[in-house]
Amino acid sequence: MVMSEIPAGMELMDSMRKPPRPTVTIMLTKSGNNGPKVLLGKREETMPSFPGYWAFPGGGVSKIDNKAAETLGIENRLAALFREMVEELGFTIENGKIKPVPNSIQARVLTEKSAWFELAQSSALPFSEDGIRLISERTTPPFGPHRFANAFFHFHCVEEPPQISLTQQTEFSEVQWIEPRNLLQKWKKHEIKVAPPVVTLLMEVERCLNLMDGDMERVAVDLEKRKPGRRSILFAHGVEVIPVPTATLPPADHTNAYLIGEKRGPCLLIDPACRARESMEVLAESVERHEGELIGILFTHRHADHLGDIGLLKEGFDVPIWGSKITSESIPCDRILEDGELIMLGKQTWEVLITPGHCPGHVCLISDAGLVAGD
Repeated sequence: MVMSEIPAGMELMDSMRKPPRPTVTIMLTKSGNNGPKVLLGKREETMPSFPGYWAFPGGGVSKIDNKAAETLGIENRLAALFREMVEELGFTIENGKIKPVPNSIQARVLTEKSAWFELAQSSALPFSEDGIRLISERTTPPFGPHRFANAFFHFHCVEEPPQISLTQQTEFSEVQWIEPRNLLQKWKKHEIKVAPPVVTLLMEVERCLNLMDGDMERVAVDLEKRKPGRRSILFAHGVEVIPVPTATLPPADHTNAYLIGEKRGPCLLIDPACRARESMEVLAESVERHEGELIGILFTHRHADHLGDIGLLKEGFDVPIWGSKITSESIPCDRILEDGELIMLGKQTWEVLITPGHCPGHVCLISDAGLVAGD
């Protein structure tokens, strides 16, 4: 039986993917001695998505935000943004400046989302859109059951922002102001985990800062005009995720292929389960963008939703196929992987783990970057 088959006697209810949930985040920046700094928070380990990752403040757009937007005459995403800033940071934006809100107001909004709307409507909690820019919009790729259509806003603090107290909120365990280049250096050394869309957006910010003499306002104006979208999905430095359409178990309709290896160095393509030329071209674009040498294609196991059309893959890449001995009984493998052997990809070292259970001969790879676990 392959994983895309339903076990005998088991029935699945009709399942459709829900549309992406609208969400908002804000990239707050301020001037520093060595260039602009950006505010990020480390998400609590109890959070359902990206626990332990560094991310921008923000959250989902609720029904209350929709109602507030109608009454207050602002966009619903901005209503959500103002509310989330009160909840997570104890901040509001008024007349182009960050201002603290009283602890009692933050506590009330944390207890009841509708409180922000009531307070804003009565002018007890002032707010204004001055200085806020929409710099990017990105939708979660189809690699998981929960997807988000996120709006990235930016606001530059012209004055030193107030101190942040995390006592009342429950989403962040800590926050920090840090230069984008320093954050990216820590990420590249695997010292911290950063949410994938935040990584690629900060890469673009850092690139633009270098081109615009470190002027964050100019960078924000440029991003507002271009609104750069997603290119790569980087789960860690040297680990790109590439969702490939497959006939797997619903509601899933994609299998995650992985391209591992540092940019411009040797790389390995894992589980490229493409059976159509369009999917193969998506993989080829990622490999080309990597600007390195593809040394092989590795299949973690023999389930059909993880195996690609070998002829199509050979046509597109013409590199050796890697897999375990048991996997090689189902597809021809040029290299047989053994438990404990090491795969060197430039400065990255990946260890092979033979992990039967889900499937005989299943292979995982582990390194400082993380675990590529197949199924």
